[in-house]
Amino acid sequence: MNIIYGAGVVGEAVLYACRYNNIKVGCFCDDNTNITGRNLCDIPIINTLSVIQDKKTPHHFIIATTEIQDVINKIQVNKLATWENCIKLLNHFDVYAHTFSKKIDFARYVIDACISCHKAHQCPNKLFIRSVDLVITEKCSLKCKDCSNLMQYYKKPHGYLTRFLYDSIDRLCEIADEIHECRIIGGEPLLHKEHHKIVERVLSKPNVNKVIIYTNGTINIPPSKIQPYKNNKVVFFITDYGKLSKQIQQLQQTLMQNNIMYYINPVGGWTDCSKIVSHNNGLELFKNCCSKNTFTLLNGMFYRCPFSANAMHLGLIKDYITDFCDIFSNTKESLQSFLYSTNTTGVQSCNNCNGRVYGTKEIIPAIQNIKKNG
Repeated sequence: MNIIYGAGVVGEAVLYACRYNNIKVGCFCDDNTNITGRNLCDIPIINTLSVIQDKKTPHHFIIATTEIQDVINKIQVNKLATWENCIKLLNHFDVYAHTFSKKIDFARYVIDACISCHKAHQCPNKLFIRSVDLVITEKCSLKCKDCSNLMQYYKKPHGYLTRFLYDSIDRLCEIADEIHECRIIGGEPLLHKEHHKIVERVLSKPNVNKVIIYTNGTINIPPSKIQPYKNNKVVFFITDYGKLSKQIQQLQQTLMQNNIMYYINPVGGWTDCSKIVSHNNGLELFKNCCSKNTFTLLNGMFYRCPFSANAMHLGLIKDYITDFCDIFSNTKESLQSFLYSTNTTGVQSCNNCNGRVYGTKEIIPAIQNIKKNG
């Protein structure tokens, strides 16, 4: 039976491609237990574990997620299972794009990321980074008490020097063969006085495919700083925090007037993952964590995830020297080694985290601290 692994945007696109090519699909499977039991385009979504544990039926998986190696590792537990990537199936998306349930430009954005990851998987010697969060400031215009990036713990937040950020960008792009997307984050990145110059620096790198700006809709961009954003590589992801996003309409108007691509998403999907804890279940949490490949570049150090980065940077947990890589004193080979080894062993920081596992119970998002931290 053919099974599409991943019931998201790419999974839906793969289903349409299969139908167009007369390939029968039995079901989707997905790691997110919050969506298993539902249907997508009249096809059932099954829990991944239950399918993989079925060792009597030879299943064929069509992988429709960016994290292709993680998926292969899970599938290979079942000796009867076979798999294929979805590059060929997605090459003709325009043929069936008119049937898609999501906005076509957003679908193309997600599909392009998946294709880049699957192509890079075929070139193991290539240092490909799916995405990296470039932290340009610790300052935030909101005071969310459950922020998964631990901004609530910063007592005296500050923005990083533009010159240092230039050096960090230059060095990472010198080491990496390809970065599919560089995500400009904070805090709130638009609080950095020279956010536009930092974006311009990243855009100057030919091996960066996309530059994503994550913002909370509290700040608009003035005309004096808008020019670098007028680039087809730039995409804004705006989280709508309701009444807290006081400038969201103005920001949307600015982006529309300047033909800058953007998406607005309602706040949600938060879990209780911002507490500092202590346990010995880190490796298991790492294996199932949805953020283990949310690579973060903070203060010249390359981390597996934002929790690990900010918890160590803040001194909330000890500095686990195997959990990060100094990009200024390491080579392409040593960064590859870091990524490869931690893929297998996980990171020790996970023993201080609640984890971000698919299907975890969600909490009320964006509850504000009454008392300001900084």
